[in-house]
Amino acid sequence: MGSIHGLGKSAIKSYWIGAAIVLIIILTALLKKWAVYLDKQAEARSLAKAQGDENQKNIGLCSLSTTKGIRTFALDEIKATTRNFRIRIGVGATSYVYLADLGDGRFGAVKRVMEERGGSQKMFLDEVSILLRISHPNLVGLLGFCLDQGN
Repeated sequence: MGSIHGLGKSAIKSYWIGAAIVLIIILTALLKKWAVYLDKQAEARSLAKAQGDENQKNIGLCSLSTTKGIRTFALDEIKATTRNFRIRIGVGATSYVYLADLGDGRFGAVKRVMEERGGSQKMFLDEVSILLRISHPNLVGLLGFCLDQGN
């Protein structure tokens, strides 16, 4: 009489333990997603605050970039290295990618976000923020970025 629907006490105990483990896994995953969400929200607020005033924006992004060895470029510098965006080497959903001659025998790529393709400055800054935190030997490193004149 110690069983429910033909299950013994040890089987019921095993089901409870399994359910508890599944619950802990689900709660852990939810807490991790919540932490990532809060981190993104804090980052977005930080970037929005940095964009308040044009001078403040450039100062904030420059200080961010110098801590990681990343620099901000003037639009004229970007135009010079890409020969005024002459050689397009790729197309993204919201941007074009151009060949850049870095002047020391190396070549690079310049991604130019285009508003007419659905790009925005917020999307660009989000991408820069992500690239600043990523480091992997199989990925191209970020040398810098440009925010001059909405480019």
